[in-house]
Amino acid sequence: MEQNLLELFPTPVMVFNNVITKDEASWLISELKEKVNLHGNSNTKMYNNYYKGTASSSFTVENSDMISKHPKYKDKIQNCLDIYTDKVGIGKTEVWLSWFAIQEKDSLLLEHIHGGSVLNGILYLQTDENSSPLILRNPREHDANYCFWNKVEQNTLNTQTKTLRPEIGDLIVMPSNIPHGNFYNSNQSNERIIVS
Repeated sequence: MEQNLLELFPTPVMVFNNVITKDEASWLISELKEKVNLHGNSNTKMYNNYYKGTASSSFTVENSDMISKHPKYKDKIQNCLDIYTDKVGIGKTEVWLSWFAIQEKDSLLLEHIHGGSVLNGILYLQTDENSSPLILRNPREHDANYCFWNKVEQNTLNTQTKTLRPEIGDLIVMPSNIPHGNFYNSNQSNERIIVS
């Protein structure tokens, strides 16, 4: 008997390693902190999905000194988006909105999605072995007709979550409807800094 398993409707997530160097990440951190006047004093809850950390509001690329003054960073991110859209076979998308998050020790980043956009990218500027992981949740998990509850062995076809531990300079690109966060795994590094 012949059989063919059709892996339909996948959720493509791409990890791009070393998109920027550690030196470039350090420079971006100093520019970011100077731009928003943080310099280590960020013990405020800014959004419902953050606790003990700081997150900016969204700002357009054109209004961001960090990106508009240094288009090489925007170009590097855009190149990754182009690779993703080519690989997945969807229309080109552009970087048009950006924000940052600085998580302190014992901070939480709760599960969230990014509505109103097609793709989400997360560029890691500061992270280490004590930083909380990025946990992605299967967007079909709550589909009552799909039998996550009846699995015998976990595999890529029935997994509910995937834990990633990106390094400095890595960029994660994924559809914006994928729930993601730290899922109550508190950050144990002094700072975990991303631009998304």
